[in-house]
Amino acid sequence: MLPLTDYKNRLSGIPFTNLITSRGCPFNCYFCSSSKFGGLKWRARSAKSIVNEIEHLYYTYGYRAFAFMDDNFTLSPKRIFEFADELERRGLNDIHWWCFSRVDILVRNEKMIKRMAEAGAFMVFLGLESTNEVVLDSYNKHIENKQQQQAIALLRKYGIRIHGSYIIGDVRETEEMVLQTINWAKSVNAQTSQFSILTPYPGTALFEYIKKENRFLHHNWELYDALHPVIKLDNLTPKQISKLLIKAYQKVYLSRAHILNFSSNRVNGNKMPEKPVGEKIKTVIKAIQSLIIFRRQIINDNHAATLQK
Repeated sequence: MLPLTDYKNRLSGIPFTNLITSRGCPFNCYFCSSSKFGGLKWRARSAKSIVNEIEHLYYTYGYRAFAFMDDNFTLSPKRIFEFADELERRGLNDIHWWCFSRVDILVRNEKMIKRMAEAGAFMVFLGLESTNEVVLDSYNKHIENKQQQQAIALLRKYGIRIHGSYIIGDVRETEEMVLQTINWAKSVNAQTSQFSILTPYPGTALFEYIKKENRFLHHNWELYDALHPVIKLDNLTPKQISKLLIKAYQKVYLSRAHILNFSSNRVNGNKMPEKPVGEKIKTVIKAIQSLIIFRRQIINDNHAATLQK
Protein backbone atom coordinates (compact mmCIF):
# COMPACT_ATOMS: atom_id res chain seq x y z
CA MET A 1 0.00 0.00 0.00
CA LEU A 2 3.03 2.29 -0.13
CA PRO A 3 4.27 4.80 -1.21
CA LEU A 4 1.60 7.31 -0.21
CA THR A 5 2.14 9.30 -3.39
CA ASP A 6 0.56 6.47 -5.40
CA TYR A 7 -2.81 7.31 -3.80
CA LYS A 8 -2.89 11.07 -4.23
CA ASN A 9 -6.40 12.45 -4.77
CA ARG A 10 -7.11 15.91 -6.11
CA LEU A 11 -9.64 18.60 -5.28
CA SER A 12 -10.00 21.08 -8.16
CA GLY A 13 -6.49 20.06 -9.14
CA ILE A 14 -5.11 20.42 -5.60
CA PRO A 15 -3.63 17.29 -3.93
CA PHE A 16 -5.70 16.35 -0.88
CA THR A 17 -5.85 13.62 1.75
CA ASN A 18 -7.91 12.58 4.78
CA LEU A 19 -7.05 13.04 8.46
CA ILE A 20 -8.60 11.86 11.72
CA THR A 21 -7.95 14.00 14.78
CA SER A 22 -10.46 12.67 17.31
CA ARG A 23 -12.55 9.64 18.25
CA GLY A 24 -15.99 9.36 19.79
CA CYS A 25 -19.22 11.35 19.60
CA PRO A 26 -21.33 12.31 22.65
CA PHE A 27 -24.56 13.03 20.75
CA ASN A 28 -25.81 9.47 20.16
CA CYS A 29 -28.22 10.10 17.28
CA TYR A 30 -30.85 7.36 16.99
CA PHE A 31 -29.67 6.02 13.62
CA CYS A 32 -25.93 6.61 13.88
CA SER A 33 -23.35 3.88 14.45
CA SER A 34 -20.44 6.26 15.08
CA SER A 35 -20.88 6.32 18.84
CA LYS A 36 -21.00 2.51 18.82
CA PHE A 37 -17.62 2.31 17.12
CA GLY A 38 -15.89 5.27 18.73
CA GLY A 39 -17.80 5.51 21.99
CA LEU A 40 -19.68 8.42 23.51
CA LYS A 41 -16.57 9.96 25.06
CA TRP A 42 -14.76 12.40 22.79
CA ARG A 43 -10.96 11.98 22.73
CA ALA A 44 -8.98 14.46 20.70
CA ARG A 45 -5.45 15.13 19.52
CA SER A 46 -3.95 18.52 20.32
CA ALA A 47 -3.84 21.33 17.79
CA LYS A 48 -0.04 21.02 17.70
CA SER A 49 -0.26 17.29 16.90
CA ILE A 50 -2.68 17.97 14.04
CA VAL A 51 -0.54 20.69 12.51
CA ASN A 52 2.58 18.53 12.87
CA GLU A 53 0.92 15.96 10.62
CA ILE A 54 -0.32 18.58 8.17
CA GLU A 55 3.13 20.15 8.00
CA HIS A 56 4.70 16.76 7.24
CA LEU A 57 2.15 16.02 4.50
CA TYR A 58 2.52 19.55 3.14
CA TYR A 59 6.29 19.54 2.71
CA THR A 60 6.93 15.82 2.14
CA TYR A 61 4.08 14.96 -0.24
CA GLY A 62 2.83 18.32 -1.47
CA TYR A 63 -0.68 18.09 -0.03
CA ARG A 64 -2.55 21.39 0.06
CA ALA A 65 -6.10 20.26 0.94
CA PHE A 66 -7.29 18.13 3.84
CA ALA A 67 -10.55 16.42 4.80
CA PHE A 68 -11.02 15.94 8.54
CA MET A 69 -13.04 12.74 8.94
CA ASP A 70 -13.81 13.19 12.65
CA ASP A 71 -17.48 12.80 13.56
CA ASN A 72 -17.35 16.36 14.88
CA PHE A 73 -14.17 18.31 14.26
CA THR A 74 -15.60 21.45 15.89
CA LEU A 75 -16.73 19.95 19.20
CA SER A 76 -14.12 22.06 21.02
CA PRO A 77 -14.06 25.68 19.76
CA LYS A 78 -10.93 26.21 21.88
CA ARG A 79 -9.10 23.55 19.87
CA ILE A 80 -10.24 25.16 16.61
CA PHE A 81 -8.75 28.51 17.64
CA GLU A 82 -5.52 26.82 18.69
CA PHE A 83 -5.44 24.90 15.40
CA ALA A 84 -5.93 28.07 13.36
CA ASP A 85 -3.27 29.93 15.36
CA GLU A 86 -0.79 27.08 14.90
CA LEU A 87 -1.36 26.98 11.13
CA GLU A 88 -0.79 30.72 10.98
CA ARG A 89 2.33 30.54 13.16
CA ARG A 90 3.91 27.97 10.83
CA GLY A 91 2.97 29.82 7.67
CA LEU A 92 0.58 27.13 6.43
CA ASN A 93 -1.91 29.70 5.23
CA ASP A 94 -2.45 28.44 1.70
CA ILE A 95 -4.20 25.16 2.58
CA HIS A 96 -7.90 24.34 2.19
CA TRP A 97 -9.81 21.93 4.43
CA TRP A 98 -13.28 20.64 5.21
CA CYS A 99 -14.83 18.97 8.24
CA PHE A 100 -17.97 17.60 9.90
CA SER A 101 -19.89 19.77 12.36
CA ARG A 102 -23.30 20.26 14.01
CA VAL A 103 -25.63 23.20 13.50
CA ASP A 104 -26.09 23.86 17.23
CA ILE A 105 -22.34 24.13 17.79
CA LEU A 106 -21.95 26.52 14.85
CA VAL A 107 -24.83 28.75 15.95
CA ARG A 108 -23.25 29.20 19.38
CA ASN A 109 -19.80 30.00 17.99
CA GLU A 110 -19.83 32.58 15.20
CA LYS A 111 -16.30 33.72 16.06
CA MET A 112 -15.13 30.15 15.58
CA ILE A 113 -16.67 30.05 12.08
CA LYS A 114 -14.90 33.28 11.18
CA ARG A 115 -11.59 31.88 12.40
CA MET A 116 -12.16 28.64 10.49
CA ALA A 117 -12.65 30.61 7.28
CA GLU A 118 -9.47 32.60 7.93
CA ALA A 119 -7.60 29.32 8.47
CA GLY A 120 -8.66 27.81 5.13
CA ALA A 121 -11.96 26.04 5.82
CA PHE A 122 -13.80 25.80 2.51
CA MET A 123 -16.63 23.36 3.32
CA VAL A 124 -18.52 21.98 6.31
CA PHE A 125 -20.54 18.75 6.29
CA LEU A 126 -23.85 19.27 8.12
CA GLY A 127 -26.25 16.52 9.14
CA LEU A 128 -29.40 18.52 8.41
CA GLU A 129 -31.47 15.31 8.04
CA SER A 130 -34.98 16.81 7.79
CA THR A 131 -36.90 20.07 7.93
CA ASN A 132 -39.61 18.42 10.04
CA GLU A 133 -39.00 18.82 13.77
CA VAL A 134 -41.04 15.71 14.63
CA VAL A 135 -38.65 13.69 12.47
CA LEU A 136 -35.62 15.47 13.96
CA ASP A 137 -36.86 14.57 17.45
CA SER A 138 -37.35 10.93 16.43
CA TYR A 139 -33.71 10.91 15.26
CA ASN A 140 -32.62 12.27 18.67
CA LYS A 141 -30.81 15.12 16.92
CA HIS A 142 -31.51 17.77 19.58
CA ILE A 143 -31.59 20.50 16.94
CA GLU A 144 -34.31 22.78 15.58
CA ASN A 145 -35.06 24.02 12.07
CA LYS A 146 -34.31 27.55 13.23
CA GLN A 147 -30.78 26.48 14.17
CA GLN A 148 -30.34 24.82 10.78
CA GLN A 149 -31.19 28.08 9.01
CA GLN A 150 -28.92 30.10 11.29
CA ALA A 151 -25.95 27.78 10.79
CA ILE A 152 -26.36 27.84 7.02
CA ALA A 153 -26.49 31.65 7.05
CA LEU A 154 -23.38 31.90 9.24
CA LEU A 155 -21.32 29.59 7.04
CA ARG A 156 -22.31 31.58 3.96
CA LYS A 157 -21.56 34.85 5.73
CA TYR A 158 -17.93 33.77 6.00
CA GLY A 159 -17.68 32.15 2.57
CA ILE A 160 -17.67 28.51 3.69
CA ARG A 161 -19.42 26.02 1.44
CA ILE A 162 -22.00 23.55 2.71
CA HIS A 163 -22.43 19.83 2.21
CA GLY A 164 -25.97 19.07 3.33
CA SER A 165 -26.86 15.53 4.39
CA TYR A 166 -30.53 14.50 4.50
CA ILE A 167 -32.31 11.31 5.59
CA ILE A 168 -35.70 10.16 4.31
CA GLY A 169 -37.84 7.18 5.30
CA ASP A 170 -38.52 7.62 9.00
CA VAL A 171 -40.97 4.94 10.16
CA ARG A 172 -43.91 7.36 10.40
CA GLU A 173 -42.87 9.81 7.70
CA THR A 174 -45.44 10.59 5.01
CA GLU A 175 -44.82 11.43 1.37
CA GLU A 176 -45.73 15.03 2.09
CA MET A 177 -43.11 15.22 4.86
CA VAL A 178 -40.42 13.77 2.58
CA LEU A 179 -41.32 16.21 -0.19
CA GLN A 180 -41.08 19.09 2.28
CA THR A 181 -37.52 18.04 3.10
CA ILE A 182 -36.64 17.68 -0.59
CA ASN A 183 -38.05 21.13 -1.39
CA TRP A 184 -36.22 22.58 1.57
CA ALA A 185 -32.95 20.97 0.44
CA LYS A 186 -33.51 22.56 -2.96
CA SER A 187 -34.00 25.97 -1.33
CA VAL A 188 -30.89 25.50 0.83
CA ASN A 189 -28.97 24.92 -2.42
CA ALA A 190 -25.86 23.58 -0.74
CA GLN A 191 -22.83 23.13 -2.98
CA THR A 192 -23.28 19.38 -2.51
CA SER A 193 -26.25 17.45 -1.10
CA GLN A 194 -26.50 13.86 0.04
CA PHE A 195 -29.75 11.95 0.48
CA SER A 196 -29.96 8.66 2.35
CA ILE A 197 -32.72 6.22 3.20
CA LEU A 198 -33.00 5.58 6.93
CA THR A 199 -31.06 2.36 7.54
CA PRO A 200 -30.78 0.44 10.84
CA TYR A 201 -27.20 -0.61 11.51
CA PRO A 202 -26.47 -3.26 14.17
CA GLY A 203 -25.77 -1.76 17.57
CA THR A 204 -27.86 1.35 17.07
CA ALA A 205 -31.06 2.18 18.95
CA LEU A 206 -32.83 2.24 15.59
CA PHE A 207 -31.77 -1.34 14.85
CA GLU A 208 -33.12 -2.56 18.19
CA TYR A 209 -36.42 -0.78 17.60
CA ILE A 210 -36.85 -2.20 14.09
CA LYS A 211 -36.00 -5.66 15.39
CA LYS A 212 -38.50 -5.38 18.26
CA GLU A 213 -41.25 -4.15 15.91
CA ASN A 214 -40.43 -6.78 13.27
CA ARG A 215 -40.04 -4.15 10.56
CA PHE A 216 -37.12 -5.60 8.59
CA LEU A 217 -37.91 -6.18 4.92
CA HIS A 218 -34.93 -8.51 4.51
CA HIS A 219 -31.39 -9.14 5.76
CA ASN A 220 -29.49 -8.79 2.52
CA TRP A 221 -26.63 -6.82 4.04
CA GLU A 222 -25.31 -5.74 0.64
CA LEU A 223 -28.37 -3.49 0.39
CA TYR A 224 -27.87 -1.90 3.82
CA ASP A 225 -26.11 1.01 2.14
CA ALA A 226 -28.62 3.82 2.84
CA LEU A 227 -29.65 3.74 -0.82
CA HIS A 228 -32.17 0.90 -0.58
CA PRO A 229 -35.29 0.55 1.59
CA VAL A 230 -34.78 -2.20 4.18
CA ILE A 231 -37.53 -1.48 6.74
CA LYS A 232 -41.33 -1.40 6.70
CA LEU A 233 -42.78 2.10 6.97
CA ASP A 234 -46.25 3.09 8.11
CA ASN A 235 -47.07 5.35 5.18
CA LEU A 236 -44.68 4.57 2.32
CA THR A 237 -43.93 1.42 0.33
CA PRO A 238 -40.36 0.44 -0.61
CA LYS A 239 -41.10 1.46 -4.20
CA GLN A 240 -42.35 4.88 -3.10
CA ILE A 241 -39.34 5.61 -0.91
CA SER A 242 -36.95 4.56 -3.70
CA LYS A 243 -38.70 6.90 -6.12
CA LEU A 244 -38.52 9.72 -3.59
CA LEU A 245 -34.77 9.18 -3.17
CA ILE A 246 -34.27 9.49 -6.92
CA LYS A 247 -36.58 12.49 -7.04
CA ALA A 248 -34.54 14.19 -4.31
CA TYR A 249 -31.33 13.98 -6.31
CA GLN A 250 -33.03 15.03 -9.54
CA LYS A 251 -34.85 17.98 -8.00
CA VAL A 252 -31.79 19.34 -6.20
CA TYR A 253 -28.95 18.62 -8.62
CA LEU A 254 -30.79 19.45 -11.83
CA SER A 255 -32.28 22.70 -10.57
CA ARG A 256 -31.20 25.87 -12.33
CA ALA A 257 -30.01 27.37 -9.03
CA HIS A 258 -27.76 24.41 -8.29
CA ILE A 259 -26.22 24.37 -11.76
CA LEU A 260 -25.43 28.08 -11.41
CA ASN A 261 -24.07 27.45 -7.92
CA PHE A 262 -21.93 24.62 -9.27
CA SER A 263 -20.32 26.97 -11.77
CA SER A 264 -18.96 29.13 -8.95
CA ASN A 265 -15.68 28.01 -7.42
CA ARG A 266 -14.98 30.86 -5.01
CA VAL A 267 -13.65 29.80 -1.61
CA ASN A 268 -13.23 32.37 1.17
CA GLY A 269 -12.81 35.11 -1.40
CA ASN A 270 -10.03 33.19 -3.16
CA LYS A 271 -10.66 31.16 -6.26
CA MET A 272 -9.75 27.53 -6.53
CA PRO A 273 -8.07 26.64 -9.87
CA GLU A 274 -10.61 27.40 -12.58
CA LYS A 275 -11.97 24.56 -14.67
CA PRO A 276 -12.72 25.27 -18.34
CA VAL A 277 -16.41 25.75 -19.14
CA GLY A 278 -16.30 22.63 -21.29
CA GLU A 279 -15.13 20.55 -18.32
CA LYS A 280 -17.95 21.89 -16.17
CA ILE A 281 -20.52 20.98 -18.83
CA LYS A 282 -19.04 17.48 -19.06
CA THR A 283 -19.36 17.12 -15.29
CA VAL A 284 -23.05 18.10 -15.40
CA ILE A 285 -23.69 15.61 -18.23
CA LYS A 286 -21.93 12.86 -16.27
CA ALA A 287 -24.05 13.70 -13.23
CA ILE A 288 -27.23 13.30 -15.27
CA GLN A 289 -25.99 10.01 -16.71
CA SER A 290 -25.13 8.80 -13.21
CA LEU A 291 -28.64 9.62 -12.01
CA ILE A 292 -30.12 7.53 -14.82
CA ILE A 293 -27.83 4.58 -14.02
CA PHE A 294 -28.53 5.02 -10.30
CA ARG A 295 -32.28 4.91 -10.92
CA ARG A 296 -32.03 1.70 -12.94
CA GLN A 297 -29.75 0.06 -10.36
CA ILE A 298 -32.07 0.88 -7.45
CA ILE A 299 -35.06 -0.57 -9.31
CA ASN A 300 -33.14 -3.76 -10.17
CA ASP A 301 -31.78 -4.19 -6.63
CA ASN A 302 -35.20 -3.71 -5.06
CA HIS A 303 -36.70 -6.26 -7.43
CA ALA A 304 -33.96 -8.77 -6.58
CA ALA A 305 -34.47 -8.22 -2.85
CA THR A 306 -38.19 -8.88 -3.26
CA LEU A 307 -37.50 -12.18 -5.02
CA GLN A 308 -35.11 -13.27 -2.25
CA LYS A 309 -37.64 -12.81 0.56
